[in-house]
Amino acid sequence: MSSKSTFSYGVISWMEKSEETLQNELVEVVALKSLILKGPPQVGGDVSLQYKNELWAGTILSLHGKCY
Repeated sequence: MSSKSTFSYGVISWMEKSEETLQNELVEVVALKSLILKGPPQVGGDVSLQYKNELWAGTILSLHGKCY
């Protein structure tokens, strides 16, 4: 019997907030279930997050934590 492992959180580099480019990169650890993924979770993949009526856009820098 094989089990498929998945990542549970990632390090995200936020680059845009509400379509405004951030002057400084914001790096944060976020649970993948909180993100809007554009494709499968992978390093370099694009992600979005809605927080307090603002849409944040960023890139996955690394993935961590396995759930079975």
